[in-house]
Amino acid sequence: MNVMPNHFVSFAIDLAQIAGGKWWEGSSDFSMGRGGKNSNKLNFKREKLVALAWSLSPSIIRAGGSEADSIYYGLDEDESIPKGFQTTLSKRTWDDFYEFTRTTGNIPLFTLNIGPGYRKNNQLSYVHFHKFFSYLRTHQQDMRYFELGNELNAFFLNYGLSGQVSAKQYAGEYLRVKKILKSYFPKSKLLGPANAFWPFLGEVFSSFSTSSKDIVKYLKNHLDILSWHFYPTQSHRCPVNVNRASEYSMTHPTTVGSIDKVSEEVREMTKRDGIESWLGETGPAQCGGEPSVSTSFSSSLWWIDFIGKISQTNNKVMIRQTLIGSDYGIIDNETLNVRHDYLSTYLFKSLRARRSLNLVGDRDHVYSYCSKDGVHHLLIVNMKQKNVEYNLSYFMDNNSYNAIVIDELTSKSIIDKINKANQFDTSMIEENITRMDIRKTLLIKKRAYAILSSKNKSSICSSLVAK
Repeated sequence: MNVMPNHFVSFAIDLAQIAGGKWWEGSSDFSMGRGGKNSNKLNFKREKLVALAWSLSPSIIRAGGSEADSIYYGLDEDESIPKGFQTTLSKRTWDDFYEFTRTTGNIPLFTLNIGPGYRKNNQLSYVHFHKFFSYLRTHQQDMRYFELGNELNAFFLNYGLSGQVSAKQYAGEYLRVKKILKSYFPKSKLLGPANAFWPFLGEVFSSFSTSSKDIVKYLKNHLDILSWHFYPTQSHRCPVNVNRASEYSMTHPTTVGSIDKVSEEVREMTKRDGIESWLGETGPAQCGGEPSVSTSFSSSLWWIDFIGKISQTNNKVMIRQTLIGSDYGIIDNETLNVRHDYLSTYLFKSLRARRSLNLVGDRDHVYSYCSKDGVHHLLIVNMKQKNVEYNLSYFMDNNSYNAIVIDELTSKSIIDKINKANQFDTSMIEENITRMDIRKTLLIKKRAYAILSSKNKSSICSSLVAK
């Protein structure tokens, strides 16, 4: 059983989008872990964007990505970019992002820069941490979560071999930054190292780069939260493809199951010292998502099932890259149109699930939850090309249940109605969902997912909620 916070499913907004750095949207290039085109800074004040983000709250909103280790902490009115950096975090840029998270009822997480711009002879300066933390405290901007660096095991790809940081060096830097952080915000937590894990291969470059396992060995339970990254496929932008994204591959069993070995690898490295872990960045396809594929219903089937899979691991948070923009965003940046993944995410988060239960019996792609009010929920994902009748007697008590079934046509109908409106509220979803009464069996259409909720408090959940 995994106890889940309200912000279990959370989101990222890349710092390239926030500060106007190199980004994937409108580009097919790859350079230093980024896209090939400078992004316009996101406009966080759009009313529909605020409403859409509010409807998914509470969530962590992570400001991170490769840009995190290349951004200069100006924190004033000057927008110029000093030598050695790619972008500048001005006062206005930061304040706009922070205010957006607060206005929408969400929780900001910021990835701190440990890149070469703040190093001399590969030795990290700590002045910019004091500058940033002091700014936050002076402006009464409370922060609960920070992260130290982004994909440390791939630094050599972005900054050359001389820019790579060893596990031992990172551990020392982590302890020093954590001490500085606690002097400003005693209750805040510091995540790291946000290393990349690949399907089938696990943590990449670990034999000659910087492995999470070694960092855990050095830090033990001094590591507040282990963060890690995973994408099941790669887009056409990625220089290396171990599992190329396509509508076929997104729901293929090898793609769907590629997370299992990786999540077990993370569990093994954290269980001895009782370290909390977060899947700190994930999405349907690495390098910006794959055009047409990452916005498809096939991708949404993968995504809702992936939520179910991660909810059964020891991870307390999973962060979707990205809330808005490029091909893997659940909201289109130009039009603010929502995509299939927005709907599936909303439906899952609306359950307010607090506990993910272990199931017995034939439970492939069946996930069981309890909410705080004692209601029992089931998520069932049918990726097959045929209708499937599910015997639910293994998973239910004597309650009757409401069920909704979402196939591609239903999902498209709902998001089309949302996208035709200039404004957004949750009634646009609720008014277009058909709920069915069911007992012990449910026929789920081919390529569809179902969400079931007990009409009353469930005996399955009552003892757990009491705890």
